[in-house]
Amino acid sequence: GAIKPSLERDDYIIINADSNNLSQLKVNMANNKNEHLFTNNLSMIAVSHDSSVSVLVDQEGNIHSVSELREPIIASSGTSDQLDNIRFKDDLSYVFDHGDDKDNLNNVNFVFSKPENISQAKLVVNVKNSHWFNLMFNEMCGLFGDRYEQWYDKKWNEPADKSGLNLNEQGLYIQVYIKKPEGLELIDQIKTVGSLAFKEVIIPIDLSAHDGDNLEIVLKSGFRFWDLDYVGVDYTENALVDIETLTPVEAKDSTGVNYLSDIACSDEKYLEQTSKGHNVEVTFLLPSQKKGKEQTFILHGEGYYKRLDKYEGKTKFSELMKIKKKGGMSKYSKERFLEFQRQSYALSE
Repeated sequence: GAIKPSLERDDYIIINADSNNLSQLKVNMANNKNEHLFTNNLSMIAVSHDSSVSVLVDQEGNIHSVSELREPIIASSGTSDQLDNIRFKDDLSYVFDHGDDKDNLNNVNFVFSKPENISQAKLVVNVKNSHWFNLMFNEMCGLFGDRYEQWYDKKWNEPADKSGLNLNEQGLYIQVYIKKPEGLELIDQIKTVGSLAFKEVIIPIDLSAHDGDNLEIVLKSGFRFWDLDYVGVDYTENALVDIETLTPVEAKDSTGVNYLSDIACSDEKYLEQTSKGHNVEVTFLLPSQKKGKEQTFILHGEGYYKRLDKYEGKTKFSELMKIKKKGGMSKYSKERFLEFQRQSYALSE
């Protein structure tokens, strides 16, 4: 995630709200963890559209319509069939524990039928980070021992490209590839979304130079870092929609302090939530719903956060050096999972 200022990023969340009877919408910005939150800008995107389509926003903030999702005809990871795990939004998921490659990452392959004369596609995935990922990330930070805070403080003001780790190579992100005759082409990467709830992510794909009757997609990530619940593709053109950006009219905490100026726009001012339990309620006034149209609301925020975790003990330099290697985090995760399985099996005998 965005765990230092140079990693500040935009995030977009679909808000489930029935706008038929609403004149305003309140969003609770809550600091529920042992961390400091820094929010630069907060706005609401109101999208008016036909009821025949739903809308999603890609990682760059572009709005797309979805109306004819198709499931893959093949979904496989190594020799394992994964189709039943990703066909529906349900309790079944592919967890990136099959399909090892030479980079210590795990992959799943999808084949979709492709209509003729199609120049674009929209890949839709429903994903979240796994609880195992949270456990492993915390454990790997703990390898620094009582030197963790010193290391983190040093990294805090460094540029994003000075982290010393390639997050794609480590498998923290999901790498999205399209398969071409000459090999795999990286078209996007899905950044961490947290483990609290699944999130639909849409990825536009240019097919203007793509021949063939099928579309082949490969997703790669670290061992058990993600839960992949659903994958589908939509070949329809984006529908016409009306988009309006709403700015908040109020942002108050329980003591009545108004933080509206801190989140009004992208600038040097931030809403700083530096204590656990500090909540700020943000209010947006909603536009009138147009006759015959539906509305979808998308919360847009910019910011970063600081972890406040502390660890004890000596620094495990040899383990940290292994993790710094290409795919090292994923390899560490797999080794720890297999160790956990062996211990569980021994205890059950």
